[in-house]
Amino acid sequence: MPNGATVQDPSFQAVKLYAPEELDRPDLDPTRAEGHVMAYRHWLPNPSATIAVRTTDDSMNPILPKGSIVAIDQTETDPMGLQGKIVAARPYGELMIRWLDVSGRHVILRPNQSGREFQLVPVELDDTPPDFVIGRVVWSWSRFGEA
Repeated sequence: MPNGATVQDPSFQAVKLYAPEELDRPDLDPTRAEGHVMAYRHWLPNPSATIAVRTTDDSMNPILPKGSIVAIDQTETDPMGLQGKIVAARPYGELMIRWLDVSGRHVILRPNQSGREFQLVPVELDDTPPDFVIGRVVWSWSRFGEA
């Protein structure tokens, strides 16, 4: 934090950090948060509807190396309005952080690194459940290199 900033500073917002499996639940239980991260309030379009989760794979490397924390705005869930954005989505019940592309009648979840390990995930628009997109990734915290 900048010099003189404190947790109580009104220019900061505490964003609850959840384990990825918690996002599989229909309603998040705030008591199950693992902790929180601090973000400048102006970085978050909808602070009260923003949550955070740690990435579990390298599919978005080098933008988001494995272990990065992403802030997710849960008010932005319409795939048509998220073309070209990084989103948190649940295709087939599995949490993914990916680029979202709309192509005809399909939503395509695209990793930053495509290949055998991280493939494109196409889903028909008509087959997407209401909670398919959890939200748009609006900010991230990353640690580069090995610890």
